[in-house]
Amino acid sequence: AAISAITDNKEREKVVDFVDYSASGTGILVEAGNPHSIITLNDLCGRPVAVQTGTNQQKLLDKQQDACKAAGKPAVDVQAFPKDSDAQLALRSAKVIADVLTKPAAGWTAKTADGGKAFQVVDDPAAPGGYNASPNGVAVSKNLPELTDAVQKALQQLIDDGSLAKIYDKYGVASIAVKQATKNSAVD
Repeated sequence: AAISAITDNKEREKVVDFVDYSASGTGILVEAGNPHSIITLNDLCGRPVAVQTGTNQQKLLDKQQDACKAAGKPAVDVQAFPKDSDAQLALRSAKVIADVLTKPAAGWTAKTADGGKAFQVVDDPAAPGGYNASPNGVAVSKNLPELTDAVQKALQQLIDDGSLAKIYDKYGVASIAVKQATKNSAVD
């Protein structure tokens, strides 16, 4: 079995079974207090926004340009950086109004940077796990269906008794939690 940063998708499901324990996508990190009132991706139109170069988040911002145009707004001023730490520095120094990164990374950064006082994560009600959220799971060999069932039952117990929620909260990623440990729930 494998359990580290593995996205459940239909192609991978041909090879292994997944027991999904979270759903995560892209998040928006802003200055604590959200002084620019960012709620959705559309609120980034016409504004300077940091992102790490070559990421899915940069692709998401590139696609957002069409949505800005359709809404009659100027394009997002995308400022790409080689490392996300550089993007966060741009946010700290007010060169940008947001940093777009994976929602789990955004949650952890908001929870830990300056003791949790520097940043906050925007929680768009339409995208609680982040934009383009996909399931993450424990990958188990298709030859071991009993292990898949045991992992699913164990994860469900952690969900039911609140243990998994406590773990997610500890790392600032409560919004990616799922209510049920599902098998092979990719939708692509």
